[in-house]
Amino acid sequence: MTDALVRTVDPRFRPAGRTYPQIWSSLLARGGIGKTAFTTSMTVTLALRGYQITVWDLDQQCNASSGLGWGPQEIGSRPTILDFILGDASYEEVRVQARYKLAQGVDHEGNEFVEWMDIPNLYLMPATEFLTNADTLLTQTEHAHRYSWFKDFLRDEYDGDDDMFFIDNPANYGKLVGTVAMMMDEHDEVIPTCLASSKAVEGIPSLIKELSRLREQFSKSKAIPGRPTVKRIPLIGVQTGSRAEADNRKSVLEMEELYPELVKDWPYIRYSATAKTSFRDHLPLPIQAPNSPAVEDYRKLATAWGFPDLE
Repeated sequence: MTDALVRTVDPRFRPAGRTYPQIWSSLLARGGIGKTAFTTSMTVTLALRGYQITVWDLDQQCNASSGLGWGPQEIGSRPTILDFILGDASYEEVRVQARYKLAQGVDHEGNEFVEWMDIPNLYLMPATEFLTNADTLLTQTEHAHRYSWFKDFLRDEYDGDDDMFFIDNPANYGKLVGTVAMMMDEHDEVIPTCLASSKAVEGIPSLIKELSRLREQFSKSKAIPGRPTVKRIPLIGVQTGSRAEADNRKSVLEMEELYPELVKDWPYIRYSATAKTSFRDHLPLPIQAPNSPAVEDYRKLATAWGFPDLE
């Protein structure tokens, strides 16, 4: 990227003296349980506090990319994360500044326009719908050498000054997901974002089993850490008061009973109807509704997790 870092990186984000950032991976093999909502909301919250972050969107649905201003329509013919994975484009060519749509309309001459506003400190490796074929591509002979794409990048190529990498994963435990997870150790974190619903709660055991399998697979490897670890689970969409749905209330109680050490000390993210329109309008929740209860909770969660405001 550069001959020298342009900013000083806190040593906490280079654990064990390594040269690449701390990795946080939003992962759970369930769709619609808040992985992307958490990724975009938390990364924007942290970026606005002064932390430099790159979001890696590995999901063919491209929701994180759309929410950060670079959906398929905006990307057009630009290279995407798949081009980077296959070695057809560099990190610098793919990585873009996260942004949001400030205004759009028609000017006095009848021309359509869109005005964008950059989100400071936040960057994106944008997704593509063709990621749906990534697992197959990585097994083909011509791309077999790219199976270690993430390891090779971290160990041999990265020289940037990010504090953190946030990975937004698809709802599976396929090969592509594994190529990132195998480079995580106990200093990194797998975040199984848990929407307060039975579907999300039921997905936690399979994730823990999969991470255990990965750790066993790489337990004797000296080149690959292979120690992805869950340290905390953020509960989002938690309903309060008498109108709370039975499934929502039951799911919160189950998580508190089953995983008290992972959820008990963290602020819960309250339900927000605005979050749905946030995805529809491709606006990150902290940008669209900065004073909403959910965004207030994200800020509390950031503080509780050790991310004070640097600005």
